[in-house]
Amino acid sequence: MVCRSLLLLVASCLALGDEDADRARWPLIYAAGEGDAATVLSLLAQGRPTTERSKDGESALHVAAIRGDSEVVRALIGAGAEVDARTPEGPLIAMTPLHWAIYHGHTEMVRLLLEAGADPHLADQNGKTPLEMSAEAAQEGSARLLREAIQARAGGETGGAADADKDEI
Repeated sequence: MVCRSLLLLVASCLALGDEDADRARWPLIYAAGEGDAATVLSLLAQGRPTTERSKDGESALHVAAIRGDSEVVRALIGAGAEVDARTPEGPLIAMTPLHWAIYHGHTEMVRLLLEAGADPHLADQNGKTPLEMSAEAAQEGSARLLREAIQARAGGETGGAADADKDEI
């Protein structure tokens, strides 16, 4: 019993060590995921690249969109973070920060990402577009923003029949 407890303790320490090593390797991603805007701004000022990816393939903008911290998202976008970066195929299904913001119900993040040029047409690995995801998740605010972005990209104008179509999703 003592040996088993000791093994569990050693395994726990090793796991903590791995997290500490990951935090040291990807401080921007960790700070963004924790919503620590001051640290994000400091790291960006020191020249930390926004292109870093975690071992799972997430960028700082992905984790910031998941968390929903607008100050961090603005800082990352301002520093040139790729708004259409995709996570790898597989368990993270090639999602962009826009997909993650919708999935987690962060309408303000959706607005910020679209204003920064995020492509509302990009589908995930399963073929699901952000608009389809917002409809499935009953995220009407995000769906409205996405329809407006899609219409703007198509060169359409707001009003008339276009507004009637908005009520479908």
